[in-house]
Amino acid sequence: MKKAIKRLENFMNDCIDSDGWVEFTRREDSDGIINFSCCSQVRQYSDDIITSAKFGQYFTIEMNVQKVVDEAVASYYDNFRHQNSDGIIVFVEPSCGDGRIVMQLSNSLQSISAIGFFIVACDLDKQVLQKCQENLSNLELFKEGKIVLLNCDYLQTSASYFMSHFNTGGKQQTMKIIVIGNPPYSSGVGDGQSIDRDLPKKFITHSVGIGAVFVSFLLPQRYSREIESIQNQIAQKTSESWTCKYQDLEDSRFSFEGKLFHQPSIIQSWYLNR
Repeated sequence: MKKAIKRLENFMNDCIDSDGWVEFTRREDSDGIINFSCCSQVRQYSDDIITSAKFGQYFTIEMNVQKVVDEAVASYYDNFRHQNSDGIIVFVEPSCGDGRIVMQLSNSLQSISAIGFFIVACDLDKQVLQKCQENLSNLELFKEGKIVLLNCDYLQTSASYFMSHFNTGGKQQTMKIIVIGNPPYSSGVGDGQSIDRDLPKKFITHSVGIGAVFVSFLLPQRYSREIESIQNQIAQKTSESWTCKYQDLEDSRFSFEGKLFHQPSIIQSWYLNR
């Protein structure tokens, strides 16, 4: 037994040197918490890979960005395009990364002449948020102050926190929140710390808890089997009823450090029943 454990330990340490290590630690083929503390020699990564792995940074391809944006824009168009002047719609991207979802969302909202909205882009990583700012800097909505970038932990935010960053002209306004994005699937790089592999559930239930009326996320395919579990968690947050729909993605590629990886995925959308 000791020899077998030693061989496994050596194998895991060799894996850490391989290009596929970070992708391996992200693979969503189980539902539990994985701990790699058995590895006695954790090699050094480049700063970019350490940061990307720490924050679970996988970025979706353009085709799927458009699909998840379409879900959010359809929710706005169906429910809020005739809103009164005393209310605003806040689109929140909890883990905006380089801004690709925010950029497409901005373009789509302008294409339908949407009014009365703000976009909030959150991220824990200051470096990637700076990249997001560079990518959005030429957008008219960004120049007009309609897009707000926040270096924060989305799971610690509140509706009032978002509202405090808007210039509403001194008016007291009601707010409807639409949450859209590609939340991190897990956190950590196998450095002896437990990898939290249940972040999507936390992002969904937190969105409900801060008063969202619609949530649409790109998620691992296994979350198509987690709907009942998520509904039970939502029930602990609110007495309101929610409905879930999802669609499988034909092309489930995500980019990491300039390389494309395949991760079977879905777009899962949650609707507040009215």
